[in-house]
Amino acid sequence: MVSVALKTRTLKGWNGHLLICAPSCEWDVIPRQATNPMDSDDDRTIDDPDEAAWAAAQRERVVEYLASQRVDHAGVSHEPRWFLSPYVAVWAVRSKTNPDGIGWWAISGDLPTDYITCTHERNDADVLLSFSRQWKDAAAQMSAGNQVPGYRVGLPGHEKELAPLLLSRAELLEDFANDMRAGGPEDEG
Repeated sequence: MVSVALKTRTLKGWNGHLLICAPSCEWDVIPRQATNPMDSDDDRTIDDPDEAAWAAAQRERVVEYLASQRVDHAGVSHEPRWFLSPYVAVWAVRSKTNPDGIGWWAISGDLPTDYITCTHERNDADVLLSFSRQWKDAAAQMSAGNQVPGYRVGLPGHEKELAPLLLSRAELLEDFANDMRAGGPEDEG
């Protein structure tokens, strides 16, 4: 285990609400090259011009967000690792210490722009479930009117109002992940 001091992060772009969060301060440090290599950015896979434009705008949102959070990374994938335009996109964020590996996952779309440290995620469903769990935990505390340590959603005092919005996005991500695991129609990005 490695202890890491983290600053609170601001989440932007979710129905005009300002969200601030930080992940857990302890992570297992596991090399990702063998288990979660970065995809090659040489081959473009999005053929639809509207989807490609949406993905490019989402990528810019993620790049700006990570910069605002002072995440020291080696780049964001040129295309989402998985997406459902115009609702959600999952991005691989390259590690500087292991340039062939994923250091973080980022998410954007009609939900909070956020990132998490890459830990045990082996596929897109795992990534969606990791975001879902984190957001469900935050929403549960918010629904009780509590400010979550390391998270701030909107202005203080609005936790109960915003908790259902965060929970609905978390449940949507969980549904997508479960569909992928069951081999549903959206299992390919």
